[in-house]
Amino acid sequence: MFLEKLKLENFRNYSNFCFYPSQRTLILGNNGQGKTNLLESLSLLAYGKSFRVALPVSLVQEGKSQAGVFADIMSEKKHTSLKFLLKTTGEKSFFINNKKALSNEMSQTLPLAVFSPESMTFLKGSAEQRRDWMDTCLKSMGQGVKVREFKKALMQKNAFLREVQKEFKPSDKAISYLQSLNEVFKEKSLALIKARSKLLKKLGTFY
Repeated sequence: MFLEKLKLENFRNYSNFCFYPSQRTLILGNNGQGKTNLLESLSLLAYGKSFRVALPVSLVQEGKSQAGVFADIMSEKKHTSLKFLLKTTGEKSFFINNKKALSNEMSQTLPLAVFSPESMTFLKGSAEQRRDWMDTCLKSMGQGVKVREFKKALMQKNAFLREVQKEFKPSDKAISYLQSLNEVFKEKSLALIKARSKLLKKLGTFY
C-alpha cells in the first residue's frame, strides 16, 4: 500500500494543502508549522479520531463549518480514493471511491500505526494497553476476525467458569465441556499470538 496524495481542506492550520509523499518521507520544520497535523489527518482518515485530545471544533478552521481530509491510495496496482469529512458539530462522514463507508472499512483500506510523544505513556503503561494497540493494528490489516474469535472464546470460558463456581462439585459433563472450551481457547490464543508476532516483525522493518 502506498499513499500517493494527501489533501487537507480547512483542517487545523491548513486551508487548502496538497502533499505528495514518497514511500519513506521525512517531514522537517519548526515548531507550530503543522507537522503533527499531517499525521493527525491520516489518523482521522483511517480511524475517524485523533491520537491527540481534540474537540471537533478545534480541528475545523475558525469560521468554517466543515473540514476535509482526502487521500489517494495505490495498492496492488489499484487506485483508491478516501474522504473524511468532519463538521464542527462532531458529525463524521467516510467515503471510499465517493461511496459512503464505515470507519472500519477505512482502516482496512489505510492501515495506520502512529507513534508520537504521547506514545511514551503507552510504552510505560500496562501490557493490556499494548495488546489492545496491536489488536487495533491487526483489525486495520484485515485480521480483526482473529481478535474477535479470541475475545469470544475468552468470554465463553470465563462465563462458564463463573457458572461452575456456583456448584459444590462440578459434574463430569461440566468438566468435559470446560475441556472443550479450553481447546478452543488455546487454538484462538495461538492464532492471535502468531498474528501479533508477525505484526511486531513487520513493524521492526520500519526504521
